[in-house]
Amino acid sequence: MNFSIPTVEDIVTKYQGTDLENPEAAKAELMKLTKDELADKLMQATSHRSGTVQELAKAILQDEDMIAANYTVIADAIKVMMPSAKTSSKSIASYVSKKREEWNLPDRIRVSTARPKKTETEVPEVDEVDETESTETE
Repeated sequence: MNFSIPTVEDIVTKYQGTDLENPEAAKAELMKLTKDELADKLMQATSHRSGTVQELAKAILQDEDMIAANYTVIADAIKVMMPSAKTSSKSIASYVSKKREEWNLPDRIRVSTARPKKTETEVPEVDEVDETESTETE
């Protein structure tokens, strides 16, 4: 299966319907679509506009192109599209947990990234104790 990990910009572009940074390229891509594809894209792009954060989250979570997006990216994209939203990765996880069956959500792809290994320079140094100094009084 070929997939890419969506970014906030990818999600916003898809759900706002236009690449605002390059409208000519967005128009050229739309012109290549069939009427049915264009109608589907239009319905998908406008389905959340009068709705709630939950409806937008549902649309993104149901989108098979977005199955590799992590919850933080989805929450950040929602905040871009709905600036008054107080969405977090925890609220997206909650939707998935509570609504998985009702919303008929596709299985998510979890992409793990390698954690950076600690190097010797990152290990804190311990000061050596000078045994010649004494704190006792004689």
